[in-house]
Amino acid sequence: MAITYEWADSAQTSIKYTDDSTTPDTVKFIPVDTGNRDYQEYLTWEETNDITAYSYPGYDTIANARTTRIAAARDAIEGWIKENYTYEIRRAALNTGYSLPGATQTAIDAAYTLFDNFSTAINSEADIDDVRTSTIDYTGDSYNIPA
Repeated sequence: MAITYEWADSAQTSIKYTDDSTTPDTVKFIPVDTGNRDYQEYLTWEETNDITAYSYPGYDTIANARTTRIAAARDAIEGWIKENYTYEIRRAALNTGYSLPGATQTAIDAAYTLFDNFSTAINSEADIDDVRTSTIDYTGDSYNIPA
């Protein structure tokens, strides 16, 4: 039974306090603010203990990191298509006499190809931080996985 502290965010602006001696565990989030009494208590505790590093949700193993990042890229392509082509897609779905313009179809096909290439590259990546910090830009037709 112990009190633990861990960073609650990557910017280190908040600390997660957990006391597992209570049922259920007592959990609170402490802003990094010298005027906050809980933060002052943490500073005293920190003199003899280490704070746990922030853990990005979904990035505890390389397999989870890959799955999390690919899911985010899938969500992003859906958002990109919705933002740019909702009218044309709805019209084509509801009006049998209307077909997607060639440029629209080409852009959507290119985005899906980019997603497929990105997914393949992510599944080949071995470094969790490289997976986490990877980017995909459907408008710019590019992706980046840091090396």
